[in-house]
Amino acid sequence: MKRMRQQLVMLVEEKGSFSNEEVICLSQRLDRYILVAQGYQFSKKFRRTRYHIQALMKIRTVGV
Repeated sequence: MKRMRQQLVMLVEEKGSFSNEEVICLSQRLDRYILVAQGYQFSKKFRRTRYHIQALMKIRTVGV
C-alpha cells in the first residue's frame, strides 16, 4: 500500500494534475485496496469481539 501511495504521488507530480485520467485510475485502485484492508481489519476485530462475548455468556450461564 505504501508503494502504491508513493506511485500516486509521483504520478501526480509527473502529470501535474489530480484530474488526470491515469491519476484517477491509480487513486481508485488505491481506494479499493484500502477498503479491502479496512474490511479485513474490521472482520478480524468483529470475530474477536464476538468470540469474547460468547465466552462471557458461557461464563455467566455456568456461574448461575
